[in-house]
Parts: sequence; structure tokens; C-alpha cells
Amino acid sequence: MSVYKSHAKWARAVKKAKVGNEQERKVTQYLEEQSVKFTSTYIHKDEVGTWPCYKHICTLSSKRGTETFEYSKGLAHANIYSRSFEERVSVNPVLPAELLHGLILDGRCAEDSHADFCYSLGYDEDSREGLRIYLACQEAYNKLLKVLTREQIETISDMLEDY
Repeated sequence: MSVYKSHAKWARAVKKAKVGNEQERKVTQYLEEQSVKFTSTYIHKDEVGTWPCYKHICTLSSKRGTETFEYSKGLAHANIYSRSFEERVSVNPVLPAELLHGLILDGRCAEDSHADFCYSLGYDEDSREGLRIYLACQEAYNKLLKVLTREQIETISDMLEDY
């Protein structure tokens, strides 16, 4: 995948379908046809916890509403290059398919009971961590439902079946 120096260049490349694989391009095109706007803004490198990552804020907007979502990408999703003694990092932007794939999978899990959620994902049913994650998945999916209809989510899910 190419790395773009600005969001504007990336957005132009997305419109020309030059970013991402075929599934990612189809999702981007579908959102455009449905008048759903997507933006992704890189925030910072997060080294808190055991999994360092690049944090982004993504926004989905439609006639139904606008919602923001936090999204993290692993450190492999950047290009690091040196010029003299100065190191530069160029972080790849989040694609709509990446965000939606995670939200839809999490949402489907969160539609199960808490017990089924814990069983499926290997959490102890009495674990506070498992409950916190279960509730966070429900919250994120409810936010997604404020922007997209269930039919739109199902269409996107079908597009991303083997993603």
C-alpha cells in the first residue's frame, strides 16, 4: 500500500480507487453511493500498555447522524525513514473497511448474551475485564447503528466476508 503525506492526497486516491484491496475499494465506493462520509485522523503513537500502537479518530456521517470512533493500528502500519539524523514516520491512514470490519464483528459478538460473549472469546464470565469489553462492544455497535441502517451494515458485512 502507498503512503500519502496528507489526508487530501489519500482522499483523492480513495476516490480513484487506488488505495486498498478490492474489498476495501468496494466498501469505500458503497459508502460514497450511500452518501456516508468517512474521515480518519491520526492522533498519536500510544505506548501505554502492552501493545504499542498508532491511535486514530474516525468519523462516520450520514443523514441519520455523525459518530466518532477510536481506532488503533499496530506499529507495522507505518513507514519509518531517515533523512540525515532526523527520523520521520509516515502512518498509513485507516480505511473505512478496516474500521467497519472491526465494529461489525464486535457488534455481532455484543448482540449475544454476556455469558455467550465470554464463552466465545475466552473470558471468565465473572471477569470485570470481560464485562468492560462486552459493554464497550455494545456501545460501539449502538453508535454505528446511529449512522448506518441494519441493511447497510449487512451489505458491508457481505462485502467483507473473507476480509
